[in-house]
Amino acid sequence: MYVTAGHTGHTHWLGLQVILQAKLGEMRKKSVSCVTENFQAFMTDLSFEELDVEEQLQEMVELVFKRALQKPDSAAVFAELCQHLSTVEVQSLSDWSASVSFRSLLVKHCQAEFRKNFEREGIYRKSGSCLEPVRDVRVIDRLREEQLNAKPSGRLLNSIKFIGELFLSKVLEEKAMYCCIRRLLQNGDGPSLESLCELLQLI
Repeated sequence: MYVTAGHTGHTHWLGLQVILQAKLGEMRKKSVSCVTENFQAFMTDLSFEELDVEEQLQEMVELVFKRALQKPDSAAVFAELCQHLSTVEVQSLSDWSASVSFRSLLVKHCQAEFRKNFEREGIYRKSGSCLEPVRDVRVIDRLREEQLNAKPSGRLLNSIKFIGELFLSKVLEEKAMYCCIRRLLQNGDGPSLESLCELLQLI
C-alpha cells in the first residue's frame, strides 16, 4: 500500500498532524493489550490510510518494537502485526522521488537495536571494572548509572526473540539471521550465548 504525501497547504498539514497523533495514541493504547486472542479485532480496528509522513511511520516502528520487548510472551503477535504493516509505504524525506516502507524502517531499527545491545554490554563490563579504583564520587555515581542502564541480558534476549519471530513471519530474511548468529558467536559471553540458544530453538 503506497500513500502519496499531501501538498494542499499549511492548514492541511496541521490537520494531518492532529489525525496522525490521534492514530498513534490509539495504537499505543491498543498495543498494550494486544494478544493472540484479540489480534484480528485489533487489526480490523486500525486503519492507516492517513499515513503519509516518514516520521510517523518511524514512530510506529519504534512503538511496536518497544511493546514487543515489554511483552516477550507476545512477540509472535507483534511480529504478525509487523508483517501486516510491512507493505505500508510513504515518500522518503531524503528523496522525494523514492518511497520508504514500514519493513525497511523496521529492518534498520532491528540493526540499530542489535548494535546498541552490544554497546550496552561493553559499558556494563567496563563500568563494573572501573568502579573499584575510582575515587571521585561524581564519577562513581555516573558509572553506576551507566551500569544500571546498560545491563543487557534481558533486553538482548527479548530483542533476539522478537527478531526470530520477525524471521518466522517472513519480515526479516535469512541473511539477517546469519548476521545475528555470527555476532552472537563472536561475542561469546553468557548473555550472547543464551540469546543464541533462544534464537536457534525458535527458528
